Amino acid sequence: MQINNTVTRAFSVLVLGLAASLALGACADESSGGGDEVSFAVDVQPILMERCGGCHLKEANGAGKLSLGTNAELAYAALVDQTTMNTSCANLKRIDSTNHDPMQSSLFVKIVGTTCGKQMPAGMMPVLLTDVQIEVFRRWIAAGAPNN
Repeated sequence: MQINNTVTRAFSVLVLGLAASLALGACADESSGGGDEVSFAVDVQPILMERCGGCHLKEANGAGKLSLGTNAELAYAALVDQTTMNTSCANLKRIDSTNHDPMQSSLFVKIVGTTCGKQMPAGMMPVLLTDVQIEVFRRWIAAGAPNN
């Protein structure tokens, strides 16, 4: 039953992500000033601060040994090309800038809840990301996780 729920959630995220991608492509992206490019500093990092900061803003030893810091530079450095501390995803980096497949990112699979243990956000921030927020992460990773 757990596998069916995971597969159903992954399929829903895929379908809703596709719908969000079409919707975002049809109109200007207000947060990054238009166009298709997702900005880490403008689009991704604010989601991290709002939805993940409650557990991962600590200067050292944030939850899961992930400390995002208080600005985009620190958050980017903590995520991109860093090995995960999650043993169920030990073969993945948090974000691999050389692999543009979001499903090869432990951060992405944690937020969509398909593998790597408990779906995030959890703990103090238990409200899951919206489909549009998940799509922002998907598009950013698919673009090579640029530091922009």
